[in-house]
Amino acid sequence: EGYVALHFGAVRLVLTLHGRKGLPVTARVSLIDSTFHHYEHAVIESVLTTLNAGSVVLTIFPNFNIQLKDPTLPRRFKVQVQIVGASQEEAALAATLHHQLIFRVQDHCYDLPT
Repeated sequence: EGYVALHFGAVRLVLTLHGRKGLPVTARVSLIDSTFHHYEHAVIESVLTTLNAGSVVLTIFPNFNIQLKDPTLPRRFKVQVQIVGASQEEAALAATLHHQLIFRVQDHCYDLPT
């Protein structure tokens, strides 16, 4: 039969502030599963941190399986970023978000709906 599922082991997010270090800038970064309709069920992890040192590295371990046949797979994860304290100029870029998904393709899986 071949491979049936993806196991998501870790999601690494790096948020880099484009501004002077030492400014009182905070950020809330949330990893969201978009298959849920209510925010309280959709949030996998949410972190509130300061960006006054430049970059912040977050590693989130969702540790769950998704069927390869799932039609929502390409759009399932979303990252929500809220920044407070950075300048709000329209043409300015306040921060850059880098991401890395660490997953494993499996030929077996337990506890998946059929």
